[in-house]
Amino acid sequence: MQKNLLGFSTFCLLFAACGTSEPTPSGPSGPLPAHKPVLEMYVMSQCPYGVQVMNAITPVKKQLGDALDLRIDYIGQGEPGAFTAMHGPSEVRGNIAELCVAAKAPDRHLDVLACMNEDMKTVDTSWRECSKDNGVDVGAVETCVNGDEGQQLLAASYARAAERKATGSPTMYLDGQKYSGGRKTNDFLRAICATYGDDRPAVCNDIPEPPKVSAIFLSDGRCKECDLKPIEPRLKGALVGIAPTYLDYGTPEGKALYTQLQEQAPSFQYLPAILLTTAELDKDADGRRQVRTGLVQVRRDVTFVEASKPAYLDLFPERGAGLLNHLPDSFCRLWREGRVQ
Repeated sequence: MQKNLLGFSTFCLLFAACGTSEPTPSGPSGPLPAHKPVLEMYVMSQCPYGVQVMNAITPVKKQLGDALDLRIDYIGQGEPGAFTAMHGPSEVRGNIAELCVAAKAPDRHLDVLACMNEDMKTVDTSWRECSKDNGVDVGAVETCVNGDEGQQLLAASYARAAERKATGSPTMYLDGQKYSGGRKTNDFLRAICATYGDDRPAVCNDIPEPPKVSAIFLSDGRCKECDLKPIEPRLKGALVGIAPTYLDYGTPEGKALYTQLQEQAPSFQYLPAILLTTAELDKDADGRRQVRTGLVQVRRDVTFVEASKPAYLDLFPERGAGLLNHLPDSFCRLWREGRVQ
């Protein structure tokens, strides 16, 4: 049996000229829809979760063009000359650089960010090469980064984030409502397209449905710390099609499942546990990668069990079993201390 310990932590000008008609604004494939959704992203340039959503939204913005108002701002504190950021001075400079690129080359902004995001730890310096590679005036960006303009851009960006009370990266709003949906490209596209009327962009007509991923959430109602319900929306950030079945250890089905898990892997002993099916996870490879690499902010006290062979025949014959990996360190305090039997 393989054991894999996953670590989980904590934005067209219309020129009117005398004697000319005003042009009709358009997106990539025709006139703009009547409604133009606004997606606000408050991030940190060296936060993996912020980088994740910026990378995911880039293809969406390119597909929707002017039909989407994308606004990216940064989370931090301080004032010009004395800014701070969670990941230190290099992140402060990275935040400034990304804002300067957006100000100097808005049409290349996301391309430069994608390049910088290839190594988020070097965003304080990679903006120079990434700007050059994408045809952006490096001198103009450098003047901004090293001058008062960059300081003022970051001050305004921090202020917008503070106004939204954004402290975690990413914090997102779609048309003024807190966004907690999926964080993959099609998830964003699906959510944004849902805001349009009948004149929605053509790209909205061909979004594949997210693959269904069955899951069993096994916990114990006697343990308040073991509640898995707050985790479901977090997992949906990676696995939009997750369809959980909740089981309590205090029920005959819950006890039977727990016993089966122990029989297959004696080292399995702690709750709460989330059981995912390998065959269904394989249909959502990006979501599976996010779960495995820790890009889903879940709690440290949750066991993940990934199933691959048929089992649970008396409980869930359509699901898989056979432990491919699980997180054996513990978990719910009451279970860890042996006070819940």
